[in-house]
Amino acid sequence: MITEDDRLDAADKLFNELYQIGNNHGVAKHVPEIIKRLTLLEREGMSVTYPSGENTEDDFIVIEDYFEAVDNNADKSSRVMFYPMFSEDAKFGQASNYYVQSLFYAAYGCKSNSIIMNMSCKETLRFLACCFIHELGHAQAAKREGRLFKENSRSIDERIREEINMWTIDYKLMLALGGRNYQKAVKKMAFEIIQWWLQKRDRPDHQGTGIALNYCFGNLSDANSNNERDITFFTYCSFMAADYHFNKEGAEEAKFQMIQRDLIMKYNIESDLLSIFSKQ
Repeated sequence: MITEDDRLDAADKLFNELYQIGNNHGVAKHVPEIIKRLTLLEREGMSVTYPSGENTEDDFIVIEDYFEAVDNNADKSSRVMFYPMFSEDAKFGQASNYYVQSLFYAAYGCKSNSIIMNMSCKETLRFLACCFIHELGHAQAAKREGRLFKENSRSIDERIREEINMWTIDYKLMLALGGRNYQKAVKKMAFEIIQWWLQKRDRPDHQGTGIALNYCFGNLSDANSNNERDITFFTYCSFMAADYHFNKEGAEEAKFQMIQRDLIMKYNIESDLLSIFSKQ
């Protein structure tokens, strides 16, 4: 049985990783957006929670206000709800069981302003910390745009544009965290992707290339997770290639097509594509 102390312990371990990222000189220098996100989170507040029953989206029990809102203009009602999810949580009800079965790593829901993190996944804490940073970006965008606690009514294009911003910052964060060996691997793959776009070579094989993310996240032993890292690494490299090869407008369009194509291929039908972003 997962206790409230277990969830607080999970939050402590995750935020230890986040503090290390925030104190990384390369991150502060090259990706200051990350520092802004973490600083804003501490000012505006965050609560550690878990679902009370059937409706995971709307009904959370607060274990502890992990960060008290200290900003003079902070509204405690808009603090982020952080739900460290474990596989045992499926017993809470249908909605909880859905998340346990379908959520690989993390998700954000603007209707409840909640970040859900799968603490039972076979990934490293550093990886999960980076996922949290990604979802925190969505949370703060939702607040800026006045979308908290509302049904999502944005178009698919608007949601994809937001994902482009998040993934662009993600790939730059990896460059800062991974060091020279990672940067060398990314530049090599990005060059091969550009050559592919110029029809000077076949599509690069990304199988096994995700091992370069070990420099960012640490090593993995699970083969399936390594496959996911291959896809993630190829996406980071593709985004970097787009920024190098195209002007700003061209890079944006190339990234848009990548996300749109990959999501439609993965989830097959538009209704599933909508469901992916319905929580953002």
